Amino acid sequence: MKKLGIIPVIGLIALVAILLWPSAGVGVSSSGYVSFEVTENQAQPGDISPTPYWRDFYGLDSIYLGQPLPIGAMITAYDPEGTLCGQFEVKTKGLYGIMPVYGDDSLTPEDEGAVNGDLITFRVNKILAKTDIPALWTDKVMLTKVELVANEGKPIQIDDTTYEMTIGSERIEVGDKGSENFKPHAKIFPWPDIYFSLELPTPLATATNIEGDTIKYIGPDWEAHFYQDGRNFEFEVIFNSPPPTNTITFPIDYRGLAFHYQGELTPEEIAEGHIRPDNVVGSYAVYHEEQTGFLIDGVGGKAFHIYTPLANDEEWCDLNIDTKTKELTITIDPTWLATARYPLILDPTFGLDSQGGTTDTSGENRIKGSWDTAPSGGVAESINIWCDTDTAAKNIKGGLYTWDTDSNPTTRLDYTADQIVASVEPALQYHIPVIVGYTIVSSTKYFLLAWGEADGGSTYFFYDSVSNKGVYRTETYNGWPADLDGLMTGIGRQYSVSCDFGAAPPDISNTPPTWGVGVVAESATPATGLTHFTVTNNSGFAVDISIKGTDMTGGTAWELSEDGNAGVDIVGLKAGLSGGSYNIVIKEDSPYNDLVTSLADSGTQDWGMQMFVPTSFSDGVPKSGTVTLTASAS
Repeated sequence: MKKLGIIPVIGLIALVAILLWPSAGVGVSSSGYVSFEVTENQAQPGDISPTPYWRDFYGLDSIYLGQPLPIGAMITAYDPEGTLCGQFEVKTKGLYGIMPVYGDDSLTPEDEGAVNGDLITFRVNKILAKTDIPALWTDKVMLTKVELVANEGKPIQIDDTTYEMTIGSERIEVGDKGSENFKPHAKIFPWPDIYFSLELPTPLATATNIEGDTIKYIGPDWEAHFYQDGRNFEFEVIFNSPPPTNTITFPIDYRGLAFHYQGELTPEEIAEGHIRPDNVVGSYAVYHEEQTGFLIDGVGGKAFHIYTPLANDEEWCDLNIDTKTKELTITIDPTWLATARYPLILDPTFGLDSQGGTTDTSGENRIKGSWDTAPSGGVAESINIWCDTDTAAKNIKGGLYTWDTDSNPTTRLDYTADQIVASVEPALQYHIPVIVGYTIVSSTKYFLLAWGEADGGSTYFFYDSVSNKGVYRTETYNGWPADLDGLMTGIGRQYSVSCDFGAAPPDISNTPPTWGVGVVAESATPATGLTHFTVTNNSGFAVDISIKGTDMTGGTAWELSEDGNAGVDIVGLKAGLSGGSYNIVIKEDSPYNDLVTSLADSGTQDWGMQMFVPTSFSDGVPKSGTVTLTASAS
C-alpha cells in the first residue's frame, strides 16, 4: 500500500507456531501443542518486492553513453515515489527485457511499486534515461516497448521547471523541482538523501532554453548557464553589464555534508614537494559529514570540490561558505572589476571526483593516511588509493590499523598485496582487495593507510586539508608491520585512501525452538515465562531486533490482533523481556514493535511470549502461525 515506509529487513528468525487441535465444537476447550521451528533468512534493503501485479517492458535499440547498451549494464525502474520496482541486467548488446515492473499490492502496508497511471522512470547504471514514449504503468497492458537513452551530462526534463543530468555517479537537478517557474537553481546529489543546492536570487527569466547540452537561464541583465565540462559541473553566471556590487551571494542548502577550506600550503609542505593548484587555493573540499574514509555501497568519502572561482578566466575571486547563514559568497576584486570587459563570466565550478585536491609527491618509502569512524559493522573488501607516479611503474599497498588513544595507528588488522601503479595522466584510483576480510565494528575508529615504493622517481598521493585527520611516517617499503607502535606524525590532512566494506548481515539465533502450550481454552492466556527464549547476537556489531507475527491459518483462521487483545476468532500475542512484563504487542502490520534495541555483539536477551486465546472460536481445525524476529544494525 502506498506512502508507508518499508522496514529494512536484514536478518530473520521465524518462530513457527503450530496449534494441533482435536475435533472440537464451537466454544469447546481443547488441548493444543505449540512448536516453534527456528529458521533464518536474509533480505537486503532496497530489494524489489515482487507482487501479483506487474507490467513487462523491453527495448531493442537502447543507448548508454552514446553506444548500444553494454552487456552487464543494470536497468532499474522506479515509481513516482522513488520505489525500486524493476531491474534487469543486460544480456545482449543494445537490448533489455523482458523486464517486469511491479505494481503496488493494496493489501500490504508497504509501497512495493506503481499504481495505474504512474509514470515510470528508468536509469541505466544510475544515469537517468530519456524514454521515447511516456512509460505509464497499468495493469491492463502486459508488454510495452520503451527505448532508453542514458548519456552522462545530457539534460533531461523531469517536470515543467526542472531538468536532470548525471555526471559520474552524481545526480544534478537544475531548476527548482515543483516550482511554478524555472529558477537558476542547482541541486547536487552525491549520494541518495545527501545534497547541496545553491541559487541566484533573481527576477523571473525572460527566457529559458537548452542549446546542445547547456541549460540557459536568460534574465534582463545577465544569464546563468549549467553544463558538464569533463568531470566538472559548471554553474556559470554571465553579466552583460556591471553587477550592482562586487559581492555575489548564493543562498545554499545542504544535508549530510561537511565543508573544509583549503588555504595556502605551508613553506614546509612546499619544500616537501606538495602541489596545490591555483583553483584549489581558497576553495572548499566537501565530504560526507560522518564517513570520510569508510564506504558502504559507494556512500561516503569525498562528495565534490567547490573550486575557487575565476572571473573572465583571468582574475581569481574570494570564495566563502557560511554554514550558519547558509550562504556562498563570491567576492570580485573591486579594482579589477572597475576595468573589466563585458560580458563578464563568473564560473563557480564543482569538481565531481573523490580525488583530493592537493598532490603529495613524497609518497615513496612513506606510510600516509587518515582515520575514520566506521558508521556500521561489516566486512572489509578493498582499500582504495588515489595515486600516480612520475616515472616507471612502482608498487603501492594499503593497510587497515587500529586507532589508539593518542590518535595513532597501532595494530595491523588487514592489508592488501602490492598494486602496480603506472605513470599515467590523470591519476587513477586503485581498488585493491584486502587479504583478511577483517570484520569492522560499528562506531570504532580505524586508520586507513597507503604506502609507496621507492624505485626511482616519486610516488604521488593526494589529500585535502582537514584538521586532525592524517598521519605519516618514513619507512622503507616492505611488508606491513604487525604493529606500528603508534610512531606516526600527526598532520591535518584527509588522504584519498578509503575502504569499501560490505554491511555484514546480522546473525542472530534463538533458543529453544519449541514451546509446549498444553491445554488451552477460550479466553485463556497461556505464557512461556519471561526467560523461556534466549536470543543471541552473533553479528559482530550491535543490532536492533523487532518482532512480528501472522494470522493463524487452518479452518476458520484466527486473525492476529493489532493491539494484543483477543476477540471472536481473534488471537492476541505479546512478548516480554526477562525482569519485565508481557508489554510488547506482536502484530502483523508495520511498523513492528522492537523486542530489544542495541543488543551488543555476543549479547543475549531472555524473553517470553503470552497468547491471548480467542474469546470464542469457530472450529477445532489445527491452526498454524509464524512469529518472526528481525535484526538490523543499530
